[in-house]
Amino acid sequence: MATTTDDDDAGLTLARFLADLQFLGPARFVVQGDGAILEAVGAFEDLRFSETPKGALATVSLDDEGFECHIRCERVREAAFVEKESADGTLYIVRLLGDQGESLLSVIL
Repeated sequence: MATTTDDDDAGLTLARFLADLQFLGPARFVVQGDGAILEAVGAFEDLRFSETPKGALATVSLDDEGFECHIRCERVREAAFVEKESADGTLYIVRLLGDQGESLLSVIL
């Protein structure tokens, strides 16, 4: 899913896309940085949006407060669906990508 250059259209498209991910159920969220990799099990079921001084945030969390993820909407330029073979079988991954095609968030189904 590629976003458009119009911020309103892009935000609406991203909001719809993230809302549709709620039907995936629990998934493994992965964020990789220079010094660490964070993995946690979460879901898109409690999706909400808020405006902050740094722009719109999409937030998902679990009721037990053991998981929360914030996505900076303005940073997401497109989403990619990836299949990757592992020792345990095929992984199905949704990747939210930034300006340079870098992975901002991977969600393993």
